Amino acid sequence: MAETMLARLRRRLGFRVDEVAAEGGWSRSAFAALERESNPDVEDGLRLSDLYGVDLACVLEKEAVRRVDVPLAALLKGNAEVLTADARFAMTGAMSAARDTRELERALGITPEVPVSEFRDDRDLDHPRSGNATRLALAVRERLGLDGVIASMVSDVCDRLGILVFSASLSDRSVDALSVYTADAGAYIVVNTDSPQTQGASGLRATLAHEVCHLLFDRRKMRDITSFCEVDRAKKRSRWSPDDLPIERRARAFQAEFIAPGALLLSRWQAGARQAEIAAEFGLGPTAVAWQLANVGGPAYHGELLPPVPLDGWPERQQLETEPCGAVPELRRGRLLRLVQQGLRQDELSESWARELLRLDVGTFDTLYGQWMS
Repeated sequence: MAETMLARLRRRLGFRVDEVAAEGGWSRSAFAALERESNPDVEDGLRLSDLYGVDLACVLEKEAVRRVDVPLAALLKGNAEVLTADARFAMTGAMSAARDTRELERALGITPEVPVSEFRDDRDLDHPRSGNATRLALAVRERLGLDGVIASMVSDVCDRLGILVFSASLSDRSVDALSVYTADAGAYIVVNTDSPQTQGASGLRATLAHEVCHLLFDRRKMRDITSFCEVDRAKKRSRWSPDDLPIERRARAFQAEFIAPGALLLSRWQAGARQAEIAAEFGLGPTAVAWQLANVGGPAYHGELLPPVPLDGWPERQQLETEPCGAVPELRRGRLLRLVQQGLRQDELSESWARELLRLDVGTFDTLYGQWMS
């Protein structure tokens, strides 16, 4: 029997039948039949669209799915050789939410202040001490008009660049974040809320800055999602290429320089501030502070024990932990949820479209709508 379109799409994304069935809430036999018949109704089509990250028309109208329609992931901030199924579902689910967010933004007349596409791919991967990461970080700061402490990596940086930020709980704790860019979904980041590197304020800020570097300057180096799944491992392909290490090294240097420029840190140090005070002021971790000071000719880090940067005063965690709205799927909270509320209150969005965007049934949506409008 010839392979159906749905089966071909699932295989290209590296998912097994049992993984998709479990994630989508079907029994294995029901999903196998759905895939074999390849004629889903609208409800099943929406679920498949979210699971696979493709446009609904690709599922319902059997449009050919081009290679460019399959999510592209930047290098992972972590050491995972392959992505677990839940991470790949987070990537594709966020892609579906990102596409819907972009469509709603266009309907509401919202455009990014400084589009990611304005930044050209940068192929200079020299060691950070040569100044490459410093040059890029300072250029982005100048373009965004940032001249001191960045109050929020989400609103001050990502929102202005048009980068959507999602959060998800991923079973592989070695993966800090995923960054993705496609023509229709634009740029987005999925932060793993279970990674040790994203727990504190400084770790979360550094993770976001790291992924911003990838999205601004490494888009052409991104890979098809299939290069991060078990299919690749079976073929004994390595995730790493000769360029990966300098790309990651540059992104690590970029995140430190972007959050806390070395010249600013040195001026604070020369004015008598201690390393702990500098770390708390900029929201940067102790290792990065020490590296920055040493790199600009300040004193090297000599074992001073710095307290963790407190969450108070740094909004990133609160911005990712969006207001409780358990009925709305996790990846459709945040910016998409806020835009839906805005559109409804301004009477620029129909209730039927709002309900579809939030993936809610009529009763649940009516309850939520009543709470918003009361």
